[in-house]
Amino acid sequence: MSDNPKLVCIARCKNEIHNIERWITSLSFVDTFCIVDNGSTDGTLEYLKKLDNVVLTRTEGFNEGRDLVRVLKIAQALEPMWILKLDCDEFFEPHATSHFIKLLNQLKFDSFFFRTYTFDYRIPENQYLDSAGNEIINPRLGLVRNDKFISYMNIKSHVGAFKFYSNPALSNFRIKHYSSPSKEKAQEKFDTYNSMKSDNDNRPYQHFIDDSKKYIDSLKTEAFDVPEGAPPLPFNSYGIPSLIINDSNSIEIVWPTRGKSWIKKKIKLLISKLTSIVGLNDFYLKLLIKRIK
Repeated sequence: MSDNPKLVCIARCKNEIHNIERWITSLSFVDTFCIVDNGSTDGTLEYLKKLDNVVLTRTEGFNEGRDLVRVLKIAQALEPMWILKLDCDEFFEPHATSHFIKLLNQLKFDSFFFRTYTFDYRIPENQYLDSAGNEIINPRLGLVRNDKFISYMNIKSHVGAFKFYSNPALSNFRIKHYSSPSKEKAQEKFDTYNSMKSDNDNRPYQHFIDDSKKYIDSLKTEAFDVPEGAPPLPFNSYGIPSLIINDSNSIEIVWPTRGKSWIKKKIKLLISKLTSIVGLNDFYLKLLIKRIK
């Protein structure tokens, strides 16, 4: 048995047979997977049932919040030291998988944000969509030290990341997100989100399936193989410390510049703690969405 802190990975999936074996294999540092299958019909469920390190549950009907709340409770019942949330179409780069245990063994930080780079079948293989830069400039909380106050927003879609975090840091490990690996999967995603679209939802889901030359030529892309601290933002610009783990096994902490980003992160950290402790996560999100609209 490993002496490393116990890590459980949670995920929800549907029809991921094209990804699932490679995804599981890439996360060799995970002790147990807690996965909710949302009605797969392509063999994903059958594959997962064969694995000894997978705790599996099933749901029907798209409801992202319901599924993640359920699978998070299952994960916490296993009493891990850490919980990782990673979708089945998301992959850490090789540098991250080689050094991930170092995040689990360090004692200074209790939660980690990761920058996510979105890839698409309509662009060159090692290019990511610059239009998805929001997930780079505003990275997602994906790894947390287990705590009873950790939760997820219980809404149908776009639930965001973990709620409640303390002593956070940005990791230099990057995530490659294959949101539309093929035209068929793009169509499936379009159908799912478009079926739930309300009168107040003006998000352009058409982009999932638009493969016209005009659209492709309009896509702004960037090369993925650039130094990990390269633009759009240097590591001291995220408002929280950055923990840099290099190939040489050295660990460096880059402290944030005190400015608007730093103040915003401090406020978000305080709100996250308070709303989680008093059980107002769902109320806070709905109020925030209403203000945005």
